[in-house]
Amino acid sequence: MKKKIFPFILLLIFVLVNSKLSFAYNSKAYILMDRQTKKVLAAENEHEKLPMASTTKIMTAIVVLELGKLDDYFTIPKEAAGIEGSSMYLKEGETIKVIDLLYGLMIKSGNDAATALAIYIGGSEEHFLHLMNRKAKMIGAYNTSFANPHGLDAPNHYTTAYDLSLITAYAMENPLFRQIASATYYRSVSKEGIVRDMYSNNKFLLYYPYASASKTGFTTPAGRCLSAVGKKDQMELISVFLNSPDWFNNAMKLLNWGFDNYQLVPLILKDTVVDVVDVENGKVKKIPVISKEDVFYPVKKGEQLVISSDKKIFPLKAPIKKGEKVGEMLFYHAGELIYSQPLVASDGVDEKPLPWYKRFVKMLNFLPRVRGYFSW
Repeated sequence: MKKKIFPFILLLIFVLVNSKLSFAYNSKAYILMDRQTKKVLAAENEHEKLPMASTTKIMTAIVVLELGKLDDYFTIPKEAAGIEGSSMYLKEGETIKVIDLLYGLMIKSGNDAATALAIYIGGSEEHFLHLMNRKAKMIGAYNTSFANPHGLDAPNHYTTAYDLSLITAYAMENPLFRQIASATYYRSVSKEGIVRDMYSNNKFLLYYPYASASKTGFTTPAGRCLSAVGKKDQMELISVFLNSPDWFNNAMKLLNWGFDNYQLVPLILKDTVVDVVDVENGKVKKIPVISKEDVFYPVKKGEQLVISSDKKIFPLKAPIKKGEKVGEMLFYHAGELIYSQPLVASDGVDEKPLPWYKRFVKMLNFLPRVRGYFSW
């Protein structure tokens, strides 16, 4: 009897040790990504197309923040009142600020707020969806398709864990998105005096000590979906779970794993002078080219990573604005590009004025056109 049990125990241990990480997280798909470099630290089924529920609203917020005016008032149309699912309970005809709708979108996950914002920006939900899908492609989320601005189940409405992490990383570059997506309370007051005290029930934001931002989503087909961003010291990581019953615990566990197992190494620091290059037709003949920002790359603790670099600088011709992108710093590991960092002009350069004789020739060339215009 013991001889039969022993091989079974060995087999069980082998299965548990070699099982995929998704088994431990009990999720259809997940990913852990470094926000700045987009390096994937852990993932399972990260490219599988799945419904995303209300994590859709991250993209809705991005489009509104980039195209809308936050202090605008918007009168709620009939189409945006009484939307099924989660709601901030907008009333048809009431007038409310766009910024209030954005907080209602993220804190209360208001499907009515999403529809109202779509109509405010796009004039129609259909046109707003065009903007959402175009933005997704610009970000690099090529396996994402939006069929509505709120995330209720619909054909052709899906994303991947990888795409959603890219969308989240892009959104986190906007300081106001960070503020809204990390809020646990907000009070809005409409023009009609309707007061809404909005409290978050997002346990990630409420209980995780390193929480930066988060958006939840749930429908029965999509399951529990979560995009959660955590920051510890200088390291900021994005964890995305799609169809994950234990979403909050999973996100905290995966982020803690990332913080415990990875460290940041500097690739380049902000304002580092990379080169001094010629400027064609400038008042100044040469200009320093510098790094736009600090770049730190996540490396597994104890791992020795040999990283090489190269630079690509565009031909420079005045006028040039201070901070204008003039090239890229490229970083490689084992011959593979791992990150590119914009290089910018350290100072502005004005165009060198033409010599007097060239200005005189230019004036002579211009006079016949003037005489012809006035029929001289």
